[in-house]
Amino acid sequence: MKFSDAFQQLEKTLLHIPGRMAQLRFLADLKKNGRYEHWGLEKTYGEEKAKEAMACTHSASFNKVLEAPLLELDQEEKEAEAKAEGTGAEQADDLIPPQKKGGSARHLKWILKVLSLSGRSR
Repeated sequence: MKFSDAFQQLEKTLLHIPGRMAQLRFLADLKKNGRYEHWGLEKTYGEEKAKEAMACTHSASFNKVLEAPLLELDQEEKEAEAKAEGTGAEQADDLIPPQKKGGSARHLKWILKVLSLSGRSR
């Protein structure tokens, strides 16, 4: 099996998770003790390809959040709250992938701060 197969499967999974922040949280949650783990992907595609796909997808998702307009992220968070999915009170460090691929941890922290302040005003 190829890396692209594992990557495509993970991308399909993300289509079922509404909101860029929720997708980033999902991918960050796959990382345990500094290592990505997903039993199904590893069983189907092999540990190396699965971990490579998770790391690549996490980095891409991280950058999508950084590139998104704040108003859109805020709206996605409001919709998640309305559906009782919760938006999470995670630390920015928990969401940052090992390979940021051009993204900035400081930028993500700023986005989370603004979204947090926006949530308090509701």
